[in-house]
Amino acid sequence: MNILILEHNKDRERLRYEFIVERLKEMSPDSKAEIHPFDNAMEIALAFPPDVILSHPVRDEIGATVMTALKLLYHCKIVCLTTEGLDNINLPEAADIRLGSFNYSEKLIDFYFYWGEKTKEFYLRNLLERKRVSDPDRVGLSGYVLFEKETVEKYINKYGIGSEVKEFTRNYEKNYCFVTAAFKMHDPIEEAEKSEILRKDMPREEYERIKQNVLRKSDYRYEYGKRYLAFLGHLAEKHPNYGFLVKLHPIEISTNRQDEMYEFLTIYKNIFFIKEPLLMPAVLNQVDGLFHYGSSTAVEAYLYKVPTVRLYMKGEGEDAFVNSMGDRYEYELSETLTTIFDLDAIVYSSNRKMEQYLIDFFGYRENRPYHPTKTVVLELIGGKDRQDISFEEGINSEIMKNDVALSLRMVLYKRILQYVKRGKWNKIRELFIRLKTIQPRRFGMVRDFIAKVKMSMHSESRGDTLN
Repeated sequence: MNILILEHNKDRERLRYEFIVERLKEMSPDSKAEIHPFDNAMEIALAFPPDVILSHPVRDEIGATVMTALKLLYHCKIVCLTTEGLDNINLPEAADIRLGSFNYSEKLIDFYFYWGEKTKEFYLRNLLERKRVSDPDRVGLSGYVLFEKETVEKYINKYGIGSEVKEFTRNYEKNYCFVTAAFKMHDPIEEAEKSEILRKDMPREEYERIKQNVLRKSDYRYEYGKRYLAFLGHLAEKHPNYGFLVKLHPIEISTNRQDEMYEFLTIYKNIFFIKEPLLMPAVLNQVDGLFHYGSSTAVEAYLYKVPTVRLYMKGEGEDAFVNSMGDRYEYELSETLTTIFDLDAIVYSSNRKMEQYLIDFFGYRENRPYHPTKTVVLELIGGKDRQDISFEEGINSEIMKNDVALSLRMVLYKRILQYVKRGKWNKIRELFIRLKTIQPRRFGMVRDFIAKVKMSMHSESRGDTLN
């Protein structure tokens, strides 16, 4: 069995997929799995024909078109596993952000995985309303792969993850971590259009309303970021004997987007920037507390018994971040905070609200078996049956006319011509079948063209006919 894993953001997704592959090797030694960038999906599939595809949920035109083409070409099973951070499901646009607005067949995705019960219920309801899933039983719980403690700790120890962090923290009495959130967006409108939160085909009033909301949140994030980092600078100056780690967001790491917001912090020798996608436990094992804006890392810190502090800022756009998750310590980023905050008073204690959050959004219960990788692998190698889709079900008018579909057809044309030059007629016949599913009306033209080329080459190979 060939399992093709398609990643969209290597820094965010790669380790999660690698853990799943390791589990697959244990549970199904005969299966083969490869991890590749989503952008190269068609070329990779030609070399590694998939029986199963694993990727994150489809939410835009490109994702829907590529997945539809792959399913039509290879009759493969498609499983989607969410890889995003925390979702504020109370926001009106929450479903649009994660599911997008581009329509595709309800039989395209064979199984959706979400981390916790609340997110599963929320997205199941929206998937059904949008006719993106054929059966409620095709949406299930996986848990969060990076909360699988044994797997994570084994990986950290095996590869010596976080050696630079250890080297830095051993120089200080105590150490604290600040988590960032890509506070400054270079072009919030462009990013909103890429993720299809904003679409050109929206009614003008709706487009303008969402556009203003995007700009409002962008302004809030930037202002919040300035205050958040200023508070970090204050602590670093006040406590020169304490070390402070800055855990950059995956987007900042993958795009090298640290900007000028961080420059003023470089004068502090007791501040260390983590510029690689480290597993959080490699950091949490070295610190005495974690500061955040509303990040899933706070929940992870709770698992490792590290006290957390949520810093918030009141104002329009506050819903840009997730609200309180039950942190024992929550402070407003006000002018007086620097005078009243006592860093040494921050200590860990059990918290019922945080534990409920773990259950609702991560499916995690203390002292209960928790094996997300096993759950995902069981679905990959068994689980729900594959749903086949016909050409009419899979290819709607939008998919047929978009540029992505054209590029997919061109990939097949190019590969056919390569095989013609090499005289690999059996391979050509196989690609014919696949091309026919994508563009049946022009299939006859391409067939005639290849036949003429073949005749001109006077091939005498067996299996020359293309019938």
